[in-house]
Amino acid sequence: KQVYLIFSSNCPHCAEVLQALESCNSCNFHFNPIDRIAGLDLPGVERKASHDPEVNRGLLAMLGIEEVPVLLVPGPEGMSVIRGDKRIIAYIRAECFRAAPVLNVDPSRLLGEGSLELFRDEKDDGCNVTVDCPPGEQPKK
Repeated sequence: KQVYLIFSSNCPHCAEVLQALESCNSCNFHFNPIDRIAGLDLPGVERKASHDPEVNRGLLAMLGIEEVPVLLVPGPEGMSVIRGDKRIIAYIRAECFRAAPVLNVDPSRLLGEGSLELFRDEKDDGCNVTVDCPPGEQPKK
């Protein structure tokens, strides 16, 4: 399963998501930072020289999304957009830590706009893409 994580290197909510990826065995993550970073401290992750963070910022702007982290999950019905650290971590735990890879998300677990129904009423946190989110501080919404 291919998934695309859009994140910021200085966002503590993004750091929580990145930490949850350790030992992931069933998803192929594509990391798409919205800022310039030297690399990630994850085994097997290499930085592409052609990386341009403005492309990721432009995609978020086009989608009307102003906070990271965001996980994009291609599926048979199109692209699911999962926003917020708690939802993304729940998705990763459910779909990316399997004995065998899972081909697609069970459509019965999805609502409109790709939200996981189980976590619909929980508060999720993220960092505004136009404002740095210092470690230990909550973003202003």
